[in-house]
Amino acid sequence: METAGIRERLGTVGNQFAVTNLLAFLISTPIALAKEGELCALVNWPEVFVWVSSQSCGSLTWCMGLAGSRFPEFLELCKTSSVVWNNMLASGILFYLYNELATMTIKKTSAVTQSVANTAKRAIVILGVAIALGESLSPTKIVGSVICILGVLLYSNADSLFPPKQKSA
Repeated sequence: METAGIRERLGTVGNQFAVTNLLAFLISTPIALAKEGELCALVNWPEVFVWVSSQSCGSLTWCMGLAGSRFPEFLELCKTSSVVWNNMLASGILFYLYNELATMTIKKTSAVTQSVANTAKRAIVILGVAIALGESLSPTKIVGSVICILGVLLYSNADSLFPPKQKSA
């Protein structure tokens, strides 16, 4: 690790992608656990047992220590429905492929270009879903989408609108 730059230390795009995913997992796991309920070590166990006895979720819920959350209900649904597993698998694979594509896009272009493209994607998804589902868009959504698309248009044409000044010798 004598090299100054992080890009040189991480090496390939695959390594950068792996480190990014590991960091995302490590950062989001405590947040998810805090959001879904107390950690097992911090649980008021008598309260959990009273809660579990009032539920019809089965015996798996008490060991999770997630009183007051819907996580036990989710676990029960996972035990009984293959649709949940299929959707989770498809979601995970598609999100992984999306992240791979985003990482390759950054490698080929720049982080700014990828960020602008991601912004355009969001506006296009909002408009596309509204059209596909036949939903009406509020004026705020329309104005925001137009601003977003115009900003992307300006960014993509910035060199032709504002040509770089020639350096004099």
